[in-house]
Amino acid sequence: MTANYLYSGKDDNAGVNAAYKLSRTTEVVGREISHFRRKKPLKTQRKIKSLEGKIYKKESKLLFQRNFEELKKTKAYQNSNKLNRFFMKKKFQRDFRKKHGEGLVNRVKKSFANIGKKTLEALKNKGYKQILIALCILGLFFMLFQGISNVGSLTSGLTSNVIATSYLSKEEVLMDINNEFTSYEYALQDEIDSIKENYPNYDEYHIKGDSVGHDLHELFSYLTARYGEIKSAEEIQKELKKLFNQMYEKKYTSKSITKYDSEGNPYTYRILTLTIKKKSIDEIAREEFANYETNMAHYLALLDSQGNMSGYFGSSYGNLGEIIDNPNFGNPGLAFDSETAKALFNEAEKHIGKRYVFGASGPSNFDCSGFVCWSYTKSGVKRMPRTTAWQIYKNYCNPISPSEAKPGDIIFFKGTYNSGTPISHVGIYAGNGMMLHAGDPIQYTSINSRYWKNHFYSFGRPK
Repeated sequence: MTANYLYSGKDDNAGVNAAYKLSRTTEVVGREISHFRRKKPLKTQRKIKSLEGKIYKKESKLLFQRNFEELKKTKAYQNSNKLNRFFMKKKFQRDFRKKHGEGLVNRVKKSFANIGKKTLEALKNKGYKQILIALCILGLFFMLFQGISNVGSLTSGLTSNVIATSYLSKEEVLMDINNEFTSYEYALQDEIDSIKENYPNYDEYHIKGDSVGHDLHELFSYLTARYGEIKSAEEIQKELKKLFNQMYEKKYTSKSITKYDSEGNPYTYRILTLTIKKKSIDEIAREEFANYETNMAHYLALLDSQGNMSGYFGSSYGNLGEIIDNPNFGNPGLAFDSETAKALFNEAEKHIGKRYVFGASGPSNFDCSGFVCWSYTKSGVKRMPRTTAWQIYKNYCNPISPSEAKPGDIIFFKGTYNSGTPISHVGIYAGNGMMLHAGDPIQYTSINSRYWKNHFYSFGRPK
């Protein structure tokens, strides 16, 4: 009031002007002091509230960790795979928040109540500008938050989708797993093919039932949904054997009938029948996961997408005539110096990508010994009539040490299935720790993997 009174005469008198400036300065200083006094308790209050919030968060975190450590000790958690553990942790977090934290609805209600209270106080103090600015900032924040949420949801959805539809194990491990499981089927097929040799006292033999073989994507999908990431084939060897026994049921039945020779004399005619009953891995997986929704959903997602690895392993579907065009199976950059090796690998590489079929000798499909015999014979390197891996070693090769091995030699393996002979698998050595062999499909493969190291028998050089 004093400043306003002096304002009109400040231009006419130097003393009045000085008094006006003094009154204005006093007014400004007084206002700042008043503002500071009001502001200081609010600042202290905000600091206390912030510290309380930090203490509450740390206490909650410690309490959660203590309780979660107890959960990790339970058998249910320890016997679950990584995916199930992830879902168990998420469920535990939700239950923990419900029990120890404040509900979302209550927190929102409290926030709106505080905002309303502060807005009324601001209106009483005529803080219209501050409220307008706050509303603008709030609106901008919600717009940005919505945009970030959309991007975050999209990224999260894509990541989750890729993880949920991909095999979690490395390609080499999956290949070893398939080799291990296939070895059991080789043994069964060998038993079927050798029925006359194994049971020589019968006059007639019948093989009935289902064919031997599996869909490798059903195998990988089932194992991934059950065990998550698998580090090596050895860690689930017992499970593979159990799965094989669930999948195949064999039954021998014999029958004797009376027949008569040309002179009318009666004799006993014996018939042996082997019946193979097969249950697909898909059927087994659906039975195993019937009461486990998470595992079932994961299995179906993996099977539908083929683990995002159909380009690597082929589409399968039991189509053994399929050519798997995968550059990873081709020549990894090996060059051959000798004319003999060049001719041999020139012929052998024509068949890369063809599926393995037990007992097949080419050219549509091969088994391991059929592929080696075909490659040596057709290339003109050595005439090698169709025979078994063991006969190739015995009749056509001189054993050599690993240090002597060179491209064009033959590499032999033991125990890849119960073949009844010391050798069960064979391939062509290509040098630099690689071989070309009839896996599934025919491919270049490192002999330094754990699987092949464990089954190595010997190198041989054709005589």
